[in-house]
Amino acid sequence: MRLKLTFDSFQLESSSTCKYDYVELRDGSSLLGKFCGKAVPSEKIAESGTMQVTFVSDGSVRDSGFLASYSAVPLGNEGKTVFYS
Repeated sequence: MRLKLTFDSFQLESSSTCKYDYVELRDGSSLLGKFCGKAVPSEKIAESGTMQVTFVSDGSVRDSGFLASYSAVPLGNEGKTVFYS
């Protein structure tokens, strides 16, 4: 199984290098992305079946944060709905 993370909303402090407030995603030791600002990141898939989500904030600027959800994706079924009985 793979893990899929989908951001529903995203409002963090903006910075060209994301050094103040950011969300970092890792699939094992591989960096999937580092995100900040107001743009909602695209969904991310962890091939290993585990994903580390790190949120860092310097506390100087307050914003509404982010909302994300995750789901399991069977191998070879990205973008398809799979039903189990």
